[in-house]
Formats: sequence, structure tokens, C-alpha cells
Amino acid sequence: MRTIGFRLLRQLCIATNAHQMSHSPSTVIELLSIVSGIERKHELVADVTGEDFNIFRILGLENRENKHSAFLCELLNSKGSHGMKSRFLRTFVGMVSKITGSDFPETAWDEVLAVTEKHLGYVSENYLTGGKIDIALIPSKGGRRIFIENKIGAGDQQCQLVRYRNDGIDTCLLYLTLDGKDASPFSREHPEKAISLKSGIDYFCISYHRHILPWLEECKKESADRPLLRETIAQYINLVRHLTQTSMSHQMETEIDAVLL
Repeated sequence: MRTIGFRLLRQLCIATNAHQMSHSPSTVIELLSIVSGIERKHELVADVTGEDFNIFRILGLENRENKHSAFLCELLNSKGSHGMKSRFLRTFVGMVSKITGSDFPETAWDEVLAVTEKHLGYVSENYLTGGKIDIALIPSKGGRRIFIENKIGAGDQQCQLVRYRNDGIDTCLLYLTLDGKDASPFSREHPEKAISLKSGIDYFCISYHRHILPWLEECKKESADRPLLRETIAQYINLVRHLTQTSMSHQMETEIDAVLL
């Protein structure tokens, strides 16, 4: 029996004792047999697809926000090494336009300055200005900028979104997390100045699960004739699915939980 099987057997035994129920040995054996079958099915799929091999996880980059920002920024760079020019960028901007209800003229995105850790100056003593934007998209021909605050593991900084909002009222400010959760008051409020930013108005919450994954899938489709690029994006999609608990292994656990329930 696999490790997960032992873990789930222990859960079953705890549940059984907790509810003072009695299960015959044949019932437990039957459950473990079903669990083993589910595990074997998913292990076979993983072997065939190579899902367990992921270069990003092997290199220990899965929880390093700056590395995620660097990869996303490279895809969004119209002069990036991917050679796709502004195709990925336009798909992303189109998605942002639908989320925010804002208009981003296409001519402004023929070329774009895409940078990570864009310095807005040192954080001021009153926490009204300064900081570093994780990803900044700045049209070279002028137009509305897009700032992305990327959160995977790190917590919010004091008045962080307030400071970024103050850098340009017309800037489209995105708050990116794994699940689309809202920014904390610590980041979006400035009590002394009575400033309180509103989600959906002053900034927009997006997620890796609902927004970045579909966009990456589109990028992969557009890269169909470029094997190295396509498979690198596929590897990153696999990583994001792991982080958002939508990978094959998480689907397996969901199936097993349903059996035990």
C-alpha cells in the first residue's frame, strides 16, 4: 500500500473510533482496495504524462515569488526571448480588459517595457509613496500602465497598495494571488490619511487559478509550433496546478476522500 493509503487508513480508523462504529475487516479491505485502484490509475497517468517531473519544483522555485514574477514578465515582454513578440501580451491585456471593464487601445501594446521589481522610490516615512512593483507593464508609445502585485507566500506590506495607487491614479493595479483573495487592510488602507482602497474600483483581485492558468493555456496553444517554448509553458502550468491544488495528485485525493465519505 502506498503512503497515502496508510494515511487514509489511519483517518478511517480515527473516524471509526470517534463515532464508535464497527466495520468488518472485509469492509476495510474493500475500501483499501478501492483506494489502491484509484492510486494506481493516477500513477499510471503520471507515468505516461511525466507529470511528476517538473524542472521548476526540482530547482526549488515553486514558492519564490520573484521567480514566478520573472517568468510571467518574460512571457509578457514583447521583446522577450520567446520570440512571440506581443502575442502573449495582447492575450493578457485582453483578459485584464474584461476583468476591469477598462479599454486598452491595441496600438499602445505593440511594444511594451515589461520589468520586474520596478523601483518607485524609497518608501516614505508617511507610507504614502515608494516601493517596488513586482511586475510593471508600461506601453512604450504611452497609454495606461499595468502594475501587478504578485503574492504567493509573502504577506502584505504596510500601505503597499496605497503607495502603488499613489504613483499614478490612471494605472491599472492588479493584486495577484493563488486563489484571488483580497488584500488585507494593512496593505489597502492608510488610517492616518483616511484612505481605504476598494477592490474592483481602485485595484482588482486576480488569481493564478481563475486567470493565470487559462491565459497560460492560451500561450501554450499559440506556441504549438515552438516545442521548447510550448513544453516550458506546460511545465509551468503543471507547477501552478500544483500550487492551486488542481493537479492530478490533488484530483486523486479528492476521489479518495469521496470514497471514504
